[in-house]
Amino acid sequence: MDSNLPKKRIKINWKWVRALCVWSCCVLTGLGLGCSPDNNSPDEVSSKDNTSLSRIYKFTSDTSHYFSTSHEGKFISNTNYLYKPNLEHLPWHLGDWEGWDLESDDPNILYHRFYQDINSGASAYLMAVHGTNESQFHTPEVCYIGDGWKVIERRFKSITLRNEVFQVRYAVVTKGDMSQLVLYWYLWPDSRRNITDGLVMFRVSIIIDETLEGAEKDAFDFIEQLSELKLDLEKESEVAETFTPTLPIAGSGNKSIRSEWTPYKEKAVAWLKSQIVPNSIVKEPSQDRRNLLISYKVPKNSEVYRYVFSKASLYDNALAVIAFSMVGEYSLAERIIEASSRILSPDNDLWFTFNTHNSWPNKHDHSGAIVRSGASAWLGYAITFYLKARLTDNPNLLQQDNEAMNHLKLAQSIADKILSRQITNPADPRYGFFTGGEGRYSYRWNNETHTIEEYFIPGSIQWASIEHNIDIYFLLQDLAVLTGKEKYASSANTLKQSMVKKSWNEKTGQLNRGQRLDGADSAQALDCASWGAVFLQAVGEESKALASLNSTAKYFVRSNQQQGYKPYTDLLLYEDTELNTLFYPEAPEKNWSDFPMIWPEGSLGVAMAFLKMKKNDQAVEVIKSMIKLQDEEGGLPYATENLRYQFSRNSSVAGTAWLVMVISALEDENALNLFW
Repeated sequence: MDSNLPKKRIKINWKWVRALCVWSCCVLTGLGLGCSPDNNSPDEVSSKDNTSLSRIYKFTSDTSHYFSTSHEGKFISNTNYLYKPNLEHLPWHLGDWEGWDLESDDPNILYHRFYQDINSGASAYLMAVHGTNESQFHTPEVCYIGDGWKVIERRFKSITLRNEVFQVRYAVVTKGDMSQLVLYWYLWPDSRRNITDGLVMFRVSIIIDETLEGAEKDAFDFIEQLSELKLDLEKESEVAETFTPTLPIAGSGNKSIRSEWTPYKEKAVAWLKSQIVPNSIVKEPSQDRRNLLISYKVPKNSEVYRYVFSKASLYDNALAVIAFSMVGEYSLAERIIEASSRILSPDNDLWFTFNTHNSWPNKHDHSGAIVRSGASAWLGYAITFYLKARLTDNPNLLQQDNEAMNHLKLAQSIADKILSRQITNPADPRYGFFTGGEGRYSYRWNNETHTIEEYFIPGSIQWASIEHNIDIYFLLQDLAVLTGKEKYASSANTLKQSMVKKSWNEKTGQLNRGQRLDGADSAQALDCASWGAVFLQAVGEESKALASLNSTAKYFVRSNQQQGYKPYTDLLLYEDTELNTLFYPEAPEKNWSDFPMIWPEGSLGVAMAFLKMKKNDQAVEVIKSMIKLQDEEGGLPYATENLRYQFSRNSSVAGTAWLVMVISALEDENALNLFW
């Protein structure tokens, strides 16, 4: 019976081995053991000492395979458990645990084994199920109950592995005088949880010989061995090629440095965290929207509450990724990136805003949804910023971390879609620029309701926003560095040349607002002065960068003992004369010069430009002004005045995230140098 078994083993309790006949009528080979070690032993599978062996896999885990739950987490391992051959060839030795195979007539069970700890004598059963269809899975309790076991306790348990938390379903079952602790969890390649990409369920059952606490300790040790195991049977041709980027030295920054501004930053970070769904505002978000940030905190008695209370803007979530990365909250940044991967449209486009309490917009229902190239570029850039921040700590990140590899692929998917909007005809006045996206909104008078209404206008945006193109430039530059792909570098270079040649306005001392088919759009926008200064400095146009930074002074506002910057100057509040008359019939010429509104997001953009150009004292003055606007919870208003359909006083992610970013850049040289 045991001639083929390892000679060094401890006493086996055969009653327990035979009692394992649960789940799909599993049978024991011989007297309970089969597939003993031979010349094809998994322990003898050769493992090359190469980069793939040092990879870290971060799988999305949950305690249910039917739908996402609040118990979703991350299971970290050194082995790709979603690659079937790895599951099929797990070794007979896991740390101090020595095992023997058990057979099953269920084809979905790739791995079924009895293990014992050679030191303590603890006994465990490990089962792994792999599939690409939900019908291949069912909960282990069903099998135990069907075999006559009684479930006497059922709950969830958190386990921390390598600073990541995942949860398992935890059950205690009994049958006669036998008791087992049963833990199980499900793994997906990423948080999109696409069943066709593969799904794995692990079940670890520990015999309770003495105490439940002892069995629990044994179970956690066994799971840790699964996490630490290094096994990779993937062929070289199946392993994705990776590129090792050469990043500039970021600087001598330190995230742990504290200053007089740190408490304000910490309050802002806490406020941003409170906007992540699920939260008190949206307790049960749509599955694919979990971990997005709601853009505003709107009072329930506001007339706009029902329209915007759950909206998550793409740009705002991108800013949150950058802000969290700057303060070392990488796990939060990752979860937002993952949420973004779930809302990517089938053609790799991204809508501008998303509801979180329901699934609008989506591929089946997106009527009225708009796309903006700049917002998409911000998300792509946020991903590359996160990766650069991680790479400063671990230069081999993109060779070791499968999740980081997936994030880089997502950024490339976003950029590749944006590239389709670049004007490539040299005869076009917009040559080299990227057009704005899809869809827009306008306003009109409704004679029936006697109110102003907003309405959607479908179609491509042919105008090229300079602000958007600045965003796109920095995304393409980062991707050129992170991937080594010429298409990103070439496209960025063409854009740079067009921006410097066609967008600089000597009269206004800044970049124009946009580029149309009929030529330049020379309206003056704050972002084109502040962000424009950072862009011009980055491309070596130092004198223009300084002039652009100085031009921000014309946007400066003092109002009600507050000061900051407004978004426009020398422009009607509603640019079209008829629309301005519609909103202000008694003052149809109402101009931004007559509207002393402070815009925190834009003001802090000016502060960032000051920091990039080594004018820290001016940046500090802006910070001082902005923290006066911070509410008790830590949020900054989107604006200090309401402007219907454009600006509101509600606390916003945009201004709050920019406060975190600017204070971080002031305190941490790495954060400053890595940004743009």
